[in-house]
Amino acid sequence: QLLQLQVERAQQFERNAPGVAQSDDELRRLQAQADRLAERVQALTLRAGVAGRLVLDPGRVHPGRHLAQGDLLGQVLPEGAPMVRALVHNDDIARVRAQPGRIQVALAQGGEPLPATLAGAVPRALAQLPSPALGEAAGPLPLDPADPEGRTPREPHFQVDLRLPPGSPAHVGARVMVAFEHGQAPAAVLAWRALRRSFLRHLGG
Repeated sequence: QLLQLQVERAQQFERNAPGVAQSDDELRRLQAQADRLAERVQALTLRAGVAGRLVLDPGRVHPGRHLAQGDLLGQVLPEGAPMVRALVHNDDIARVRAQPGRIQVALAQGGEPLPATLAGAVPRALAQLPSPALGEAAGPLPLDPADPEGRTPREPHFQVDLRLPPGSPAHVGARVMVAFEHGQAPAAVLAWRALRRSFLRHLGG
Protein backbone atom coordinates (compact mmCIF):
# COMPACT_ATOMS: atom_id res chain seq x y z
CA GLN A 1 0.00 0.00 0.00
CA LEU A 2 2.84 2.36 0.82
CA LEU A 3 4.60 1.77 -2.51
CA GLN A 4 1.34 2.08 -4.46
CA LEU A 5 0.52 5.40 -2.82
CA GLN A 6 4.02 6.73 -3.52
CA VAL A 7 3.55 5.92 -7.23
CA GLU A 8 0.12 7.60 -7.32
CA ARG A 9 1.48 10.70 -5.58
CA ALA A 10 4.25 11.00 -8.15
CA GLN A 11 1.73 10.69 -11.02
CA GLN A 12 -0.54 13.46 -9.71
CA PHE A 13 2.20 15.80 -8.48
CA GLU A 14 1.89 18.26 -11.43
CA ARG A 15 -1.85 18.15 -12.13
CA ASN A 16 -3.53 17.73 -8.72
CA ALA A 17 -1.94 19.73 -5.90
CA PRO A 18 -4.79 19.11 -3.35
CA GLY A 19 -4.55 15.42 -4.05
CA VAL A 20 -0.82 15.50 -3.37
CA ALA A 21 -1.41 17.04 0.06
CA GLN A 22 -3.98 14.38 0.86
CA SER A 23 -1.59 11.71 -0.34
CA ASP A 24 1.11 13.12 1.92
CA ASP A 25 -1.13 12.67 4.97
CA GLU A 26 -1.92 9.09 3.96
CA LEU A 27 1.76 8.43 3.26
CA ARG A 28 2.71 9.55 6.78
CA ARG A 29 0.04 7.29 8.27
CA LEU A 30 1.14 4.27 6.24
CA GLN A 31 4.82 4.96 6.95
CA ALA A 32 4.16 5.08 10.71
CA GLN A 33 2.25 1.79 10.45
CA ALA A 34 5.10 0.21 8.45
CA ASP A 35 7.63 1.38 11.06
CA ARG A 36 5.58 -0.22 13.84
CA LEU A 37 5.36 -3.48 11.92
CA ALA A 38 9.12 -3.43 11.32
CA GLU A 39 9.71 -2.98 15.06
CA ARG A 40 7.44 -5.93 15.85
CA VAL A 41 9.27 -8.11 13.33
CA GLN A 42 12.59 -7.07 14.81
CA ALA A 43 11.34 -7.97 18.29
CA LEU A 44 10.64 -11.53 17.10
CA THR A 45 14.39 -12.13 16.80
CA LEU A 46 15.58 -13.69 20.07
CA ARG A 47 19.06 -12.85 21.31
CA ALA A 48 20.67 -14.48 24.31
CA GLY A 49 22.33 -12.35 26.93
CA VAL A 50 25.33 -14.68 27.10
CA ALA A 51 27.36 -16.68 24.61
CA GLY A 52 26.92 -20.43 24.55
CA ARG A 53 25.14 -23.38 22.96
CA LEU A 54 21.38 -23.24 22.49
CA VAL A 55 19.48 -26.33 23.65
CA LEU A 56 15.77 -26.26 22.79
CA ASP A 57 13.17 -28.29 24.63
CA PRO A 58 11.52 -30.47 21.94
CA GLY A 59 8.39 -30.73 24.06
CA ARG A 60 7.89 -26.97 23.97
CA VAL A 61 8.99 -26.04 20.45
CA HIS A 62 7.24 -27.50 17.43
CA PRO A 63 5.72 -26.05 14.23
CA GLY A 64 2.28 -24.52 14.60
CA ARG A 65 2.36 -23.95 18.34
CA HIS A 66 1.57 -20.48 19.64
CA LEU A 67 4.29 -19.11 21.90
CA ALA A 68 3.42 -16.34 24.35
CA GLN A 69 5.92 -13.76 25.49
CA GLY A 70 7.89 -15.15 28.43
CA ASP A 71 7.45 -18.83 27.52
CA LEU A 72 10.51 -20.97 28.25
CA LEU A 73 11.79 -22.49 25.00
CA GLY A 74 15.16 -23.84 26.07
CA GLN A 75 18.45 -22.96 27.67
CA VAL A 76 21.67 -21.29 26.57
CA LEU A 77 24.50 -23.38 27.97
CA PRO A 78 27.71 -21.40 28.47
CA GLU A 79 30.96 -22.80 27.21
CA GLY A 80 32.65 -25.18 29.59
CA ALA A 81 31.68 -28.12 31.75
CA PRO A 82 27.99 -28.98 32.33
CA MET A 83 26.60 -28.56 35.84
CA VAL A 84 24.48 -31.03 37.82
CA ARG A 85 22.24 -29.93 40.69
CA ALA A 86 21.63 -32.59 43.35
CA LEU A 87 20.06 -32.90 46.79
CA VAL A 88 21.82 -34.28 49.86
CA HIS A 89 19.97 -35.31 53.02
CA ASN A 90 20.63 -33.39 56.23
CA ASP A 91 22.30 -36.49 57.75
CA ASP A 92 24.93 -36.57 54.99
CA ILE A 93 25.67 -32.95 54.13
CA ALA A 94 28.46 -32.53 56.72
CA ARG A 95 30.43 -35.47 55.26
CA VAL A 96 29.85 -34.29 51.69
CA ARG A 97 31.20 -30.86 52.52
CA ALA A 98 34.16 -32.06 54.59
CA GLN A 99 35.14 -35.12 52.56
CA PRO A 100 33.21 -35.45 49.29
CA GLY A 101 35.65 -38.11 48.07
CA ARG A 102 35.11 -39.61 44.65
CA ILE A 103 31.90 -38.43 42.98
CA GLN A 104 30.24 -40.46 40.23
CA VAL A 105 27.28 -39.26 38.14
CA ALA A 106 25.19 -41.73 36.14
CA LEU A 107 23.10 -40.17 33.37
CA ALA A 108 19.56 -41.35 32.79
CA GLN A 109 20.25 -42.14 29.12
CA GLY A 110 22.82 -44.72 30.18
CA GLY A 111 26.52 -45.05 29.49
CA GLU A 112 29.46 -45.17 31.84
CA PRO A 113 29.24 -43.07 35.04
CA LEU A 114 31.03 -39.74 34.76
CA PRO A 115 33.40 -38.27 37.35
CA ALA A 116 32.34 -34.97 38.90
CA THR A 117 33.75 -32.33 41.22
CA LEU A 118 31.95 -30.42 43.94
CA ALA A 119 31.44 -26.85 42.67
CA GLY A 120 29.40 -25.45 45.56
CA ALA A 121 26.67 -26.05 48.13
CA VAL A 122 23.83 -23.93 49.48
CA PRO A 123 24.71 -23.13 53.12
CA ARG A 124 21.23 -23.79 54.53
CA ALA A 125 18.53 -26.39 54.02
CA LEU A 126 16.05 -25.75 51.23
CA ALA A 127 12.58 -24.56 52.11
CA GLN A 128 11.48 -25.52 48.58
CA LEU A 129 12.99 -27.70 45.89
CA PRO A 130 14.40 -25.88 42.85
CA SER A 131 12.18 -28.05 40.66
CA PRO A 132 9.35 -30.57 41.22
CA ALA A 133 11.49 -33.01 39.19
CA LEU A 134 13.71 -33.41 42.28
CA GLY A 135 10.78 -34.66 44.34
CA GLU A 136 9.11 -38.05 44.56
CA ALA A 137 9.00 -38.38 40.76
CA ALA A 138 12.81 -38.55 40.76
CA GLY A 139 13.25 -40.82 43.78
CA PRO A 140 12.27 -41.60 47.36
CA LEU A 141 12.11 -38.01 48.63
CA PRO A 142 9.01 -37.52 50.81
CA LEU A 143 7.16 -34.27 50.17
CA ASP A 144 4.72 -32.23 52.21
CA PRO A 145 1.23 -33.33 51.07
CA ALA A 146 -0.09 -29.82 51.83
CA ASP A 147 1.99 -28.39 48.97
CA PRO A 148 0.05 -28.80 45.71
CA GLU A 149 3.15 -27.93 43.65
CA GLY A 150 5.16 -30.82 45.10
CA ARG A 151 8.20 -28.71 45.98
CA THR A 152 8.29 -28.77 49.80
CA PRO A 153 10.39 -31.61 51.28
CA ARG A 154 9.28 -33.15 54.58
CA GLU A 155 12.89 -33.56 55.74
CA PRO A 156 15.82 -31.12 55.44
CA HIS A 157 17.83 -31.38 52.24
CA PHE A 158 20.74 -29.34 50.92
CA GLN A 159 21.46 -28.39 47.35
CA VAL A 160 24.91 -29.13 45.89
CA ASP A 161 26.25 -28.25 42.45
CA LEU A 162 28.54 -30.71 40.70
CA ARG A 163 30.64 -30.02 37.62
CA LEU A 164 30.98 -32.68 34.94
CA PRO A 165 33.93 -33.00 32.54
CA PRO A 166 33.80 -30.68 29.49
CA GLY A 167 31.96 -32.24 26.58
CA SER A 168 29.84 -34.58 28.72
CA PRO A 169 26.67 -35.73 26.91
CA ALA A 170 24.32 -34.14 29.45
CA HIS A 171 21.35 -32.00 28.48
CA VAL A 172 19.07 -29.62 30.37
CA GLY A 173 16.39 -31.42 32.36
CA ALA A 174 18.08 -34.82 32.28
CA ARG A 175 17.91 -36.89 35.46
CA VAL A 176 21.01 -38.34 37.05
CA MET A 177 22.03 -40.52 39.96
CA VAL A 178 24.88 -39.20 42.11
CA ALA A 179 27.14 -41.31 44.34
CA PHE A 180 29.64 -39.92 46.86
CA GLU A 181 32.34 -42.42 47.80
CA HIS A 182 33.75 -41.42 51.19
CA GLY A 183 36.14 -44.35 51.49
CA GLN A 184 36.39 -47.15 54.04
CA ALA A 185 35.25 -46.83 57.66
CA PRO A 186 35.40 -49.25 60.62
CA ALA A 187 32.22 -51.10 61.54
CA ALA A 188 32.05 -49.29 64.88
CA VAL A 189 32.07 -45.91 63.12
CA LEU A 190 29.32 -47.01 60.73
CA ALA A 191 27.22 -48.30 63.64
CA TRP A 192 27.68 -45.00 65.51
CA ARG A 193 26.58 -43.00 62.44
CA ALA A 194 23.47 -45.14 62.03
CA LEU A 195 22.61 -44.78 65.74
CA ARG A 196 23.15 -41.01 65.59
CA ARG A 197 20.87 -40.69 62.55
CA SER A 198 18.11 -42.65 64.27
CA PHE A 199 18.49 -40.52 67.40
CA LEU A 200 18.29 -37.24 65.48
CA ARG A 201 15.26 -38.41 63.51
CA HIS A 202 13.57 -39.48 66.75
CA LEU A 203 14.16 -36.01 68.20
CA GLY A 204 12.89 -34.37 65.04
CA GLY A 205 9.64 -36.34 65.19
